[in-house]
Order: sequence, then structure tokens, then C-alpha cells
Amino acid sequence: MNVDLLNLQTVKISLENSSDTVRILEPSTIIMFHGDGNLREDRRVKIKHAFAGNRLYESIISGPCSFVLSLPSGCYVNIIPVTDELLFDVKNVLFYPDNLEVNRIYQSWPNILATSSITRYEFKGSGKIGIMTGGPIISEILDDNHCYVDVNSLVALPKSAKIEVGVYGNGKAEQHMAWQYLISGTGTILIDTASSTAVLLTQGLKSKDNIVMRAIKDNVPGAGTLIP
Repeated sequence: MNVDLLNLQTVKISLENSSDTVRILEPSTIIMFHGDGNLREDRRVKIKHAFAGNRLYESIISGPCSFVLSLPSGCYVNIIPVTDELLFDVKNVLFYPDNLEVNRIYQSWPNILATSSITRYEFKGSGKIGIMTGGPIISEILDDNHCYVDVNSLVALPKSAKIEVGVYGNGKAEQHMAWQYLISGTGTILIDTASSTAVLLTQGLKSKDNIVMRAIKDNVPGAGTLIP
């Protein structure tokens, strides 16, 4: 499987022969297909993937062929080499070679309630996977000190890392902060630089918050987390 990143939103995948197979978890992103149409088969996702981002169908494409995936404006395609150490948030996975071993790792109940995500993906084997995010991905190396990452921004973390869900800072900071992952351990984490919940104060006032609602969020403990 050859993967060519054409631009920040578009990737071209070429499959040389019938032994090359790739799974596309977002079939609607396929905008061009060059080859025998019978080489594409859409089916209901595997049971272990059924709750991955509310997906019901996936495309399984075999070679020889080539096709182009394109994400909507405001989304990014990221090509990540497979390493055994990383666990990915299922909602970020766009495609992966079918020869990879895919394991479903369950999160703890507190993490499920905070993130609405039941599992994370573990990929094993050699190859590259496609990850979709709202912004460019950055990597951060963990050390002996823990770090906090917005739960909506964390794309992948080491399998050996320990995570908890919480907030940090003084009382004022905690009142209007989104849930954070407290991550400790060693290895590298991947972070989406465009958090889906990040709203500037001035944008919040213009879009949905009047001054009374803003005052409640800023002064009532926990209100910023409970009130959308």
C-alpha cells in the first residue's frame, strides 16, 4: 500500500495487487476511485468497531487500484506509522491496512463518562494508518512529571501510560474548564491542536452566552462543566 499526502485534507492510496487491502471507516470521504468497481465492498462494520464514532458501515478496498480520500474543510489527514505502543481514540481513525491486528482496549468507567468513548484502538504490525483531526497534530514527550491534556484534543497515548480524568488550577480555573486527562508515564502522546470545544470568551458571549450565563459559569462551582 502506497500512501501519498496530496495536501492537508487529501490523501491518495494505491494498492498494487489483490493481497493489498485497506479499510476505510469513513466511506463518504472517497471522492475518486481508479480501478475495477468490484474491488470495493461496503459492509457493516465489525462488531468490535460498531461503536467507533457511531459508524455503521466501512469500505473494504482491494488492489490493484488507486483512490483518493478527501476530508471536509477544517479537517486534517495525518499519516501515522504503526507502533505497538500507541492507543488511538476511535473517532480519529480514518483508514488502516487490513493486515494489521486491531485490538479494542476498554477505558475505565470514569473515562467513558467523561469522554463518551468506550474504547481505544491498538494497532499491531507494519504499515501506516490514517488519522483525521480538526487541526495539525503535535507530539509531546512524557517524562517523570505528569501533564494535563484536554480530553477532546488527545488523539493517542502510550499503552503503558496511566490516565485519570479531572481539572486543575485554582477554583476559578476549575469552574469553567473542560475535562482534562492527567497523564503520567513515559513515551509520546499525540495532540490535536484544534480542540472541538475550545471557545474564546468573546466568541462565547456572541454565540450563546449572555452576561448572566457567563457570570453563573464563572462563579458557581462546577457550572462551566455542567452547563454547555
